[in-house]
Amino acid sequence: MLSETDPSHMLREPVRGGVVYPGLAALPGVEQVRALLAGRAPAPPVARLTGRRIVDASVGSVTYALQATDWMLGPKGVVHTGVLALLADGSLIATVVSALPARVLCTTAELSLTFLGEPPSGGGEVTAHGQLLHLDGQMALAEVYVRDARDRLAAHGT
Repeated sequence: MLSETDPSHMLREPVRGGVVYPGLAALPGVEQVRALLAGRAPAPPVARLTGRRIVDASVGSVTYALQATDWMLGPKGVVHTGVLALLADGSLIATVVSALPARVLCTTAELSLTFLGEPPSGGGEVTAHGQLLHLDGQMALAEVYVRDARDRLAAHGT
């Protein structure tokens, strides 16, 4: 019988990961985001699943949009707050990427959203506009404004 401290009984899986599109990672960050915007790079799987897309990009600023279809609605008939978080996180991460050099990867360390009033109803387009606040060799901080189809502020986050 193997003891719990004997590592030979543990499952071993090959290390997976890395860059989804290595050619894209070779570009400076703003060019990566612009390639996605222009359709010169394939949309990531989450974008293909949800319809989330980049609509504007510059260094330190990226806007995403998402059509609020019935599929996105919660039981009260409004866009589920998790969907707003998905949209906000996409904008935040792309905003940081837009200011990074080539071959520098990043991930979300923390996401905080404050929802302001009733979430958007279905049918319209929801946007998330990210702005870079701070970037150094170790960390970045960005903020995001999520707006409904009437341009009403639905959430703010960092």
